[in-house]
Amino acid sequence: MTLRNRLVMSPMETMYGTPDGLPSERTRDYFAARAKGGVGLITVGATGIDHHHPETPGGLHLGTDAAIDAHRALVDVVHEHGAKIQPQIVHAGPDGLGPEMHGVTSIGPSVIPSYLTGRPSTEVTHEQLIEVFDLFKAAVRRAAEAGHTAAARALGSLYLTGAGVAEDAEEATRWLRVSGDAGDPASRVDLANLLPQGSVLAKATMRPGCACWISARYRFDSRMAMSASSRVERRR
Repeated sequence: MTLRNRLVMSPMETMYGTPDGLPSERTRDYFAARAKGGVGLITVGATGIDHHHPETPGGLHLGTDAAIDAHRALVDVVHEHGAKIQPQIVHAGPDGLGPEMHGVTSIGPSVIPSYLTGRPSTEVTHEQLIEVFDLFKAAVRRAAEAGHTAAARALGSLYLTGAGVAEDAEEATRWLRVSGDAGDPASRVDLANLLPQGSVLAKATMRPGCACWISARYRFDSRMAMSASSRVERRR
């Protein structure tokens, strides 16, 4: 994605979320103030894939569909002030507070006690690990649906390459279009390459004015169109 500057806010816990683990008004005000102050990119602190395993009280999650609207409101208020935002998507593992807050058993790579709680967890099984992978996929999709450009880009790339998901050109197009419309240049190039004619840039020598056509189709800005043209010239 394109940022307005190189100021990046690292992820940190605020514990400002609602009791259900959703961004609250205080969460929105906190990050809006940072965006208004001029930061280019905000990374939201540990955002869980499973709402039953929070990392902190008041920590955020993307573990249910109910989280989408709340995260979209956070994304919108940050975008209003010209900054970009992305979540740090995590599974709390042995450090989660699931046993204390929800009465569930923590899982981890081994039974070694957590350095945070001092409590051992259950060693994860192969089946549970597959479930965790699925939870990550679902959380990334929810982040994309909430308007996180980086998540939409990542999801589109996964469907484009078939990495961890079944290769799906339609889904790749859907999510790359979201991130492309949000101003991500790489997503726009990938979209062009998904056209039925094949790789537009690779075949541009056979299509006069191709860079202008890409610009019109995917709303490239003038600099992207010029960049595409220069790459075509170098291939001749």
